[in-house]
Amino acid sequence: MELETIFQKFNNDLLAYIYRMCDSRQFSEDIVQETFVRATVNQKLLGTLHENQVKSWLYKTARNVYIDAVRSGTFRESPDDIPESMEESEDYSNIEWTQLLEELPGRQGVIMYMRYVEGYTAEDIGKILEMPSGTVRYEISMARKTLRFTMKNYWKR
Repeated sequence: MELETIFQKFNNDLLAYIYRMCDSRQFSEDIVQETFVRATVNQKLLGTLHENQVKSWLYKTARNVYIDAVRSGTFRESPDDIPESMEESEDYSNIEWTQLLEELPGRQGVIMYMRYVEGYTAEDIGKILEMPSGTVRYEISMARKTLRFTMKNYWKR
């Protein structure tokens, strides 16, 4: 298969696949772009594979690029999603942040409070709570998703 054909056939599916993992259009596009850069480098190999093998190679490569980005800390939510500091955003000034954070499940409220109110990094929080910093980042990501859902419902009232 030629690279242009591979791109036309799999680009949208790869975008959707990565988007389901991170819920960020911009980050998904970055991951897919890097995947196709790697496909360009490995064009000879891909030319010897059948279509299903090419598809598997692309999905595995995209997943690995995503994991590498998350591990290295280059994955960031878009600034429009959740503010870096709760004091910086006037759009959310009417929401009772403490009440929202208390409604988060498990330790997510504590972690979000430590991150956005007290200003600790994921590494600092991990040391304090004796957990890997990757787990802290995962909990923050899940809390952001919960907060997005909660805020959407709040604004519908």
